[in-house]
Amino acid sequence: MTRLPWRARWVCPLGAKLQTAGHRVLLHLPKGTPATTFKLVLWSGNSAELSKFGGLLDGEPGMVDFAKGGPAHWPQDVVTKGVLATSKTPDGAYVTDSLTPPIENPWKRRVRFGGLDFFSNGKRAALCTWDGDVWIVSGIDDKLENLTWKRFASGMYETLGLKIVNDVIYTSGRDQLTRYHDLNNDGEADYYQNFCNRYTSTEGFHEFVFDLQTDRAGNFYIAKSGWQWFSAHRGERGNVDEDCPGRQETRSDCHGFPRAEWHRRQPGRATHDR
Repeated sequence: MTRLPWRARWVCPLGAKLQTAGHRVLLHLPKGTPATTFKLVLWSGNSAELSKFGGLLDGEPGMVDFAKGGPAHWPQDVVTKGVLATSKTPDGAYVTDSLTPPIENPWKRRVRFGGLDFFSNGKRAALCTWDGDVWIVSGIDDKLENLTWKRFASGMYETLGLKIVNDVIYTSGRDQLTRYHDLNNDGEADYYQNFCNRYTSTEGFHEFVFDLQTDRAGNFYIAKSGWQWFSAHRGERGNVDEDCPGRQETRSDCHGFPRAEWHRRQPGRATHDR
């Protein structure tokens, strides 16, 4: 039985072209192509199954209703027990408790937290990890005997900052600020929204994006690190930047911090100031 290379069939807008470039398949749409919905099918398999290929284009193209959310990817909870008074000042005026992280989890995910914030009720918190996960922990009370951890999101790019605004989770990663939407209230994010990606990421290993904070006006702040000798986008290294959602603007507030910078995300103008 012969295995055939990929085959393609499609119903696309006028002027669209399908081409190959090495191991990639490229779809070119002419500039100015009006918005539309179309279907493109790529297939590779045994020659005996080739007759089934044509039927894959049957029916009108349709979009999945993502507004409804989908089934949970990580339905299992991880339960741990916290520890009270793990450290304190000599006079006992300041005491810290520890929330035991879900180190042992069904997905063998490393848990290296980078950002944390509390929901409005004070009994739950969200934490993000360097490996790109977001966890929600509940059961934060005066005993910490039943901490329940829920894996809320995954696949992000080195998320080291997290902020909760009106009980909605935002994270900062090397690629963007992300807002998470749990559309069916099952404890997992269904939609990862690109809230702001007006900063860059180069090949520099130390180009971390630290922390995520807001001010009273709703602006978001991040600290962006990086090696100064990478010439591309050097102006973003070692800064404190501000992201302003209302004006759709990102601007640097101060410069000159080695391997750390801040950005502000602000609401409004489609500009990028320095």
